[in-house]
Amino acid sequence: KQQISQLFKKEQSLLPIYYYEPTILPIERHMLQTSFNFHLLESNELGKLTVEAMRKDLRSSSTSASCSRPQTPAGTTLFYMPHCPMRLYGNVLW
Repeated sequence: KQQISQLFKKEQSLLPIYYYEPTILPIERHMLQTSFNFHLLESNELGKLTVEAMRKDLRSSSTSASCSRPQTPAGTTLFYMPHCPMRLYGNVLW
């Protein structure tokens, strides 16, 4: 089980996942951060947070060589946004 967890974290370091949920429970937050290596956003960015800003934040939060993450090439961003209001889609696209 630990090998699978380590492999999963290695994969996540290549393509980080950012997540925002306004009603997240503390146990869910802990699980997403520790087991799935998600980067949880603290506030609702309304879809206006740029990919470049997320990458910059990710690089600046790495404090040691063991925590550093490789740069992902441009064009590898996926937004999964089921059932969002049309305004949110607009904010992400423009």
